[in-house]
Amino acid sequence: MKFLLISGAAAIALTGTAIALWPQPNCACSKQPTVEMPPAFSPRAQTNAATSFANPRPLAAENMRQLKQLFARENWLPEQSFRVKLPEFGECLFVSVVDHSANRIKLYIVKNGRIVYTLPELAQPKSWRIHDVRAVTFTELNFDGGDADIILISEYTAGPSGPGTAAPFPVTIVYETYGQGYRVDEEASRLLTKRQVQTTAEAVTILRNELNALP
Repeated sequence: MKFLLISGAAAIALTGTAIALWPQPNCACSKQPTVEMPPAFSPRAQTNAATSFANPRPLAAENMRQLKQLFARENWLPEQSFRVKLPEFGECLFVSVVDHSANRIKLYIVKNGRIVYTLPELAQPKSWRIHDVRAVTFTELNFDGGDADIILISEYTAGPSGPGTAAPFPVTIVYETYGQGYRVDEEASRLLTKRQVQTTAEAVTILRNELNALP
């Protein structure tokens, strides 16, 4: 099972480890890339045709209230957080958090009002500054017919962000299931980041055609 590439006050049951992948960016990418916009999601959310495995859905009002309380001191992203059904956790919430002060992206699985899993992080060079999370998608990667794998595309800048600074460039993370959790697929993440893929659909095409990762 695979996920392709996201501190609350609640206790964390399982925690991943950071993995360093440092492909060098080509900062000539567009400042405003074209992004697919499925009608059931907010304008910044992104999915592909293989979403039946996780069945990602927008957060309900009750979920929003719960997460506002759980992540009261965090910059969590409602438009990149979803209700999903994952083989390891059943019905749960996938939550994306951008921590600008710590220069980190945090991805959590929340169930019954508490954090039950933290996805491993992708360590980046200190000169890279996190800008935003561009897209999240759930798909099938390893031909076993039931996994909800994840692709996450985030944006970084090669230095301080803000007016007059370098344009953001995309960084892609691919997650695969490992035991009862997940791990970063280093090869796929490095390849997709080096290619500077702009959309999850583009990432899926490369994985299918070059890594034979999709059914």
